[in-house]
Amino acid sequence: MTLPNHLAGGFVFTGFFAALANINILESPVTIGAVILGATLLDIDHPRSPIGRAFLPISRYLNSRHGHRTLTHSLLGLGIFWLAAGLLEQTLWQSQRLTAIAVIAMISHLLFDMVTLQGVLLFYPFLKNPCVLPGDPNMRIRTGDVRKETIWFFAFILGGLASQPLYKQGFWTTYNRTFGTLKHLASEFKKSSDVLEVDYRYREGSQVFQGKALCIEARENKATLLKDGQFLLLDKSKQIIYHTIPRHTGRRFRFEELLLVEVGLDSLNKLLHQQLILEV
Repeated sequence: MTLPNHLAGGFVFTGFFAALANINILESPVTIGAVILGATLLDIDHPRSPIGRAFLPISRYLNSRHGHRTLTHSLLGLGIFWLAAGLLEQTLWQSQRLTAIAVIAMISHLLFDMVTLQGVLLFYPFLKNPCVLPGDPNMRIRTGDVRKETIWFFAFILGGLASQPLYKQGFWTTYNRTFGTLKHLASEFKKSSDVLEVDYRYREGSQVFQGKALCIEARENKATLLKDGQFLLLDKSKQIIYHTIPRHTGRRFRFEELLLVEVGLDSLNKLLHQQLILEV
C-alpha cells in the first residue's frame, strides 16, 4: 500500500489494539509520533520512500543488500526493532508504552502490504516465499492502484473518526459503557483508579429516577452512589435498573477505616458529627 493508507490504516489498527491495553494513541504528540514512526519505518529499505529519503545511507544499504519488502518486512526485522526499542525505552523511562504503540503500527504495515499482489517475505531470510492475504490474487490490490487505494483510504478515515471514543476511553471502558448494566459498572469500578461518575436510570414502583452521581461501591447486583451529599443505593432485587453508564472523572478518592473501642454515645456522636454513614 502507499504511504497515505499506511498512515490512515495504521492509526485505525493501532488505535483499536492499543485500546485493548488501555493505551490512548491520541493522548499526546509523542504517542501520535510513535504511530507515525511504526507505520512508516518498515519502508526504510526503499530509497524513494519518505522515511528512506530521510535516512538515505541506511536505505541504500538495505535496498542494495536485501531489496525491498524483505528484512524490514519480516518477523526477524520486527523482533529486532521490538527488542532494541523496548530495551531503550525501559532504560530511559521505565516504560514500554511507546514501544508497544510502534510495534502494533509496524504489524499493521506488514498486514496491509500482505494484502497487495506482491506480498511480503515474512520469514526472510529463512524462507523467501511471499506471504499474502488472502490467497486469491483477484481479491488483493496492486500498490498504486488509485481507485482501490482511494477506497481504502476513505474507509480508514471514516473508521478512525468513528473510533475516537474507543481510543480515548479504552476498549473495556467503551465496552462497559455500551452495555451499562450493574455488572459492567462493577467491572469498571474494580479496575478504576479514579472516581467514576455514573449516569443512572432506574424504576422503583411506578416512579422512574435518573441523574448522575459518584460511585462509592459497585457489585454485580448492587451499587452505592453519592448524590448531593446523600447515599443512593441501587439494588437489582428491589428496583428495575435501566442503565448505569460509568465515566472516569480523573479525581482520586480513598477509604478510611476507623476502629472504635469502648466509645461512649456522647463521644461517638462527636466523632461522627456531619459524617456520611451508609451503615453501622
